[in-house]
This record gives sequence, C-alpha cells and structure tokens, in this order.
Amino acid sequence: MKKFLLCVVLPVSMMLCGEVPQEPVFKVLDIAHKKAPGENVLLSPLSMMECFGMVSCGAGELSSAELSKVLGLDSDGCKALREARKSIAASENAGFTSCNTLLIDRRLNFYQEFVNQAVYFYGGKIYRADFSRSGDCVNFLNAKIKEQSNGVFEQVVDESDFAANPLVVLMNVLYFQSEWKCPFEKEATQKQLFHASEKDKYQVDMMINSDYFPYYNDGKIHAVTLPYKNPRFRMIFIMPLDPAAPLSLVTEMLANKGTAVIVAASSDKNETVVQIPRLELQADNDLKTLLKDAGMLHVFDPECGDLTRMVKDIPLFIDRARQVVKLKMDENGTETAAVTIVSLPKAAAVKEVKHINNFHADRPFVMVLVDKETSAVILSAVICKPVTASAEVQQ
Repeated sequence: MKKFLLCVVLPVSMMLCGEVPQEPVFKVLDIAHKKAPGENVLLSPLSMMECFGMVSCGAGELSSAELSKVLGLDSDGCKALREARKSIAASENAGFTSCNTLLIDRRLNFYQEFVNQAVYFYGGKIYRADFSRSGDCVNFLNAKIKEQSNGVFEQVVDESDFAANPLVVLMNVLYFQSEWKCPFEKEATQKQLFHASEKDKYQVDMMINSDYFPYYNDGKIHAVTLPYKNPRFRMIFIMPLDPAAPLSLVTEMLANKGTAVIVAASSDKNETVVQIPRLELQADNDLKTLLKDAGMLHVFDPECGDLTRMVKDIPLFIDRARQVVKLKMDENGTETAAVTIVSLPKAAAVKEVKHINNFHADRPFVMVLVDKETSAVILSAVICKPVTASAEVQQ
C-alpha cells in the first residue's frame, strides 16, 4: 500500500477584510513535501487550524507564540477563522461543515475562559465523559465522526488514542462536497501515463475539459483555476512548466506568497485545455512529527506543560496528534473529509523554560481548494502518485 502524508491545514495570509491568512500553513505543506518528496501530501489546513485553535485557547505564553508562528493562530487569525466559519455556514447550499468537539474527563475543573473561547471562536461542543471507560469514549467520538463527515468515515478513533490516559480530547471533523461549475465529460476520460518520476509511471484515468478557465503563467510555473457550482469555492491546480523542475518550486512560492498572486494575475482571455487525473486517496497523518519539524515544540513537551490555561491545577501537553483525510475527485466534482484529533494527558511538573493554454497534469502537481471570500484553504495537496493501488508501468 502506498504511503500518503496527509495534513489538515488552514490558510493564513494577509489579514485583509477578514481574510484567513495562508502563508504559515503553506510552509507546513512545503516542509511535508520536502520530508517525503516522492510521496503524496494531503493537507486540510482548515481542519488542523480548527483543532489546534482550540488548543491555543488553553496555551501558555511559549505555546501560544509557536501556534501563532506555525499555524497563524494569533488573535487576528483566530478572529478571521471564526468569521470564515460563520460566513461559509451562512452561504446557501455551501456543501461544507466544520464541527469541533471537546471531550473532557468529568472529574476535571477547567477554566471558564478556556471554555468561553473554545465556544466563541470555534463553536466547540463540550462533553463530559468517564475516561476510565475508554471504549465508551471511542464509540462516542466515532459516532460523531460518522455523522459529521456525512458517512465518509466510520472508524477513525481507537483505543490507541487513549493509551496515554488523556484528560482532554479535542477533535475537528471537516466535510466538503461540491460539483464543478463546468463538469468533465465522462466519455472524454481516457487512460494515460502519469510520469511520477523519470523511472516511475502509472496508468491513470485522465479527465479532460476545455473552457475559458482562469490561467496563470509566470514563465516558471503555471496554474489553472476550476470553479464549483457554489461560486465561493475554487480549486487551483499548480505545477512547474519545466518537467525537470522540482515541485518545491511551487510549494516554496505558496509558502512565501500564498495564492493571492496566482488569483490576481490569472486571465480567462484564452481557452484552456485541462487534463487532470481522477483521484480517490486516503491518508492517516502523524501531525505531532510534522508540526514538531515545523517548529511547534512546547505543546508536545511533557516536561514543559505549557497548556496551563485549560484545567485548573493540572498542566497538560499533547501526547498524540493525528489526522485522517479522504479525497475523491471525479468528473462531477470533489468530496473531501478530514478528522483531526489530539489527546492531552497530564504533563510532568512545570519547569521554567527560556524564552490556448494547456495544463496537462501528467506529472506531479499541487492542488489547493480555497474559499475565495475568506481565503480559507480547505484542502492543499501534493499529488505525486494519483493512484492508491496500481502496478507501476515500466519503461
């Protein structure tokens, strides 16, 4: 089975008109791609930001600074995130939900400010549970996941998520579904080779479409934007013009500038032929490893215990952080769902810490699903292997 590195990531960019910023989460995408340059990376920045946003409500000074730097979760970012959720939810037929759950051991006495912020900024639903009965907790969370993901997921949480005897579990479930504004004709889909590398090639179902889509070309990379029936959403496909150029050319550009440059400089003056592989992928990510590499250290440090604003008299840390993502993209549209879950056990005693265009995706490419009204990034992905189980085609 192919290995997929997934991450749910939220957008963080310039704070204009309540827009959710993008650059910090695209830096996580860049790091993830460079850790495994030949593998797929699926990121749902929004789900990750939602879940770790709840963490930020109970974070100490050092952890707050890292959450702000790595995921853009400063006060402005949290406010923009809240407004984005409200705006998307209020739009007609959004095809989008983001649900936050806080499961807390019933014996704990938590800070009211933490609860207020989790509810106000993230719409969190708080539940008390007997954590000594971990099986009941697992069943409860899986039932929530199945309901909130529209049945995409059924069994995500298991006993391993409670192995470290957590006192708090925070979870986000994100779901998106929309049809293309200009669907691909199923009859036009054909078998083609996808050139993952000089040596590795795969047979894929290549979807083909043609219209006056917004197209971007700066001489180094090019991109095409496909709209959905719901006009506030769009998918941006990006790849280097030179087949020999590394895909990091794209991930580094996104980490520095976000999608704003591509959107502003795209033109629909000319017709664009788009060829994109049909995708159906799934992945399970260890976010703890990924975010530590990105510079988020204190929330995962049991000796630091810098999550001191959640529960009275008990310092917490994140022992386990994982995210499961599914993506289905075909001729009709896109369906994606992500579950981000973190488990927080008790930390050690707190120690003092110093402070006619042609976009033919027959080789690796990047794709970014964006809410254009708030700049929120629902999904970002590096596609190196657009098949889940297929024999490699030898040269």
